[in-house]
Amino acid sequence: MHSEHRLKVEMIDALKRRTNISAAVCLILGSLLLAIVWQGECLGVSPEESLKSLHVPAGFKVDLVASEPLIDAPVAFDWSPDGRLWVVEMRDYPVGMDNRGKPGGRIVCLTDKDGDGKYDSATVFLENLLFPNGVMS
Repeated sequence: MHSEHRLKVEMIDALKRRTNISAAVCLILGSLLLAIVWQGECLGVSPEESLKSLHVPAGFKVDLVASEPLIDAPVAFDWSPDGRLWVVEMRDYPVGMDNRGKPGGRIVCLTDKDGDGKYDSATVFLENLLFPNGVMS
């Protein structure tokens, strides 16, 4: 019975050590990822790669109609009756454009000039907005 208790204690201690190591590794990796993202070097995938991860019901499909560099940090959008796409960009979130609260949000109007179903032109409608988060056209 005594050896059984000792074995349980050893297993618990080993698990604690492993958990502490795992937590430390997660903390280090999280810090590295945050540092990379904070420097503006996101490890994201391309818009085309993102499309591959979407699952839609049979009979539906998803088309990529706008992406970077045409838009930057989109948070909301709406289509106007004429087919233009109005996009809210919150480029200043969370600390402002200068890391001290300088507004940098804007509303951009996208137009499909050649009629191929993809937006190819962006015109800034409003700029220097502080954390914009919605639009209605």
